[in-house]
Amino acid sequence: MYAELILRPQRLAEQVIYPDQARKLVAAAVGAYAPQGDPRAAAFQRFFGRDEQGKTLQGRIGDDREGQGFGRAPEIVFDGGRGFLRVYGIGAAGAELLLTLSTDLYRAISAAHGVAQQQLNQGTCEIDRNVKGQMVPHRIRLMVASKRPGDRLGGLESDRTLSLLRRHIAGGLISQSELLGRAMQIPRDEEIEILEGRSYPVPIREGVIASGLKDVVFAMPCRLKGPWLAGHLRSRGYGFMRPVAPTSRASEGA
Repeated sequence: MYAELILRPQRLAEQVIYPDQARKLVAAAVGAYAPQGDPRAAAFQRFFGRDEQGKTLQGRIGDDREGQGFGRAPEIVFDGGRGFLRVYGIGAAGAELLLTLSTDLYRAISAAHGVAQQQLNQGTCEIDRNVKGQMVPHRIRLMVASKRPGDRLGGLESDRTLSLLRRHIAGGLISQSELLGRAMQIPRDEEIEILEGRSYPVPIREGVIASGLKDVVFAMPCRLKGPWLAGHLRSRGYGFMRPVAPTSRASEGA
C-alpha cells in the first residue's frame, strides 16, 4: 500500500517542481515551521530518513558477496510537477507516517508558500503480470546510477551501463516488494529490455557529481502500478519508473 499527499501552494502555482527540488522545498518549510528544539521537529527525523541522532538511515537486503545486495527502499519519497508538491509514504509504516504528519506538512508549506490546496490519496503498489505476454514500456526521467567519485558511465552502447541499469531496475522492484512485505513476481534481468537512455551528470551536493541516466525507456513483461523507483537517492525522487502511455511516450502520474 501507499499514501499520497499532494499540496498546491498559491505562490508556486506556475512553477515546475522536479522531484529533487520538492524535497528541498519541504525540508526548508518544515525547518522554519518546526526548528531544531521544537517538539515537533523530532517527529520529522524519520520522515527525512534520519534516526534520533540525525544520522541517515541506511540498510541493505540480500547478499552483496553474491552480487544480490540492494539498498533498502525508502518509506518516504518526494515528487512534484507544475504547481504542486507530492509526497509518497510507501508500505504500511511509510503510509502511517505520512498520514500522521500530513497536517503539519500542510501548515508548514502554507506558511512558506501561501495557503495550499491539499489532497490525500491511498492506493496499492502492484507488479501486474496480466499483460498477455506483451513487453510494456516504462520510463525513468532521471536516475542516479552511481555515486562513486569519478565514476562516469557510458551510453547504452556500454555493456556495463546496460548491466547496471537492469540491476538497478530489478533491485528497485526487489527492495520495494520487501518494504511492502509482499512476495511479487519480479522480472529477471534478461526480461528487461533497455530501449533508450543517455548518461547525465547529477549534482547531488556542492562539489559532488554523481553518474546518472536520463530519459531511460525500458520494457518488461509486466506493468507497474503505483510509485516504484530504481537507483540511488530514491527518497529524493530520483528513479521513478512509470508506464509509458501507448500513444505518446508521456508517462503516467507525471
